[in-house]
This record gives sequence, structure tokens and C-alpha cells, in this order.
Amino acid sequence: MKKIRLYLVMLLLGVLAIRVLWELVTPLIPVLVVALILVTGVGFLYHRSSRW
Repeated sequence: MKKIRLYLVMLLLGVLAIRVLWELVTPLIPVLVVALILVTGVGFLYHRSSRW
């Protein structure tokens, strides 16, 4: 019984940690998408301009 309770407590802590991380990351998703688009665009332009 003690082992099952310990397992349930660890599972609950894991779920809470994932929820907190999700709440922290969710507002940053648009910023990350815009940054990825900018880096991809600049990299593509640099690649085109530096080709032989």
C-alpha cells in the first residue's frame, strides 16, 4: 500500500510539473515561431547570396 501511495504521489508531482511548464511555455510559442521564421529567412538569403 505504501508503494502504491508513493507511486501516485510521484505521478501527481510529475503531472503538476508538466502543467506548470506548459503554462510557462504557452505564451512564448508565437515569439518562438516568429524567431524561427526570421532565422530561416535570413539563413536562406545568406545562402543565396554566398553561393558561387
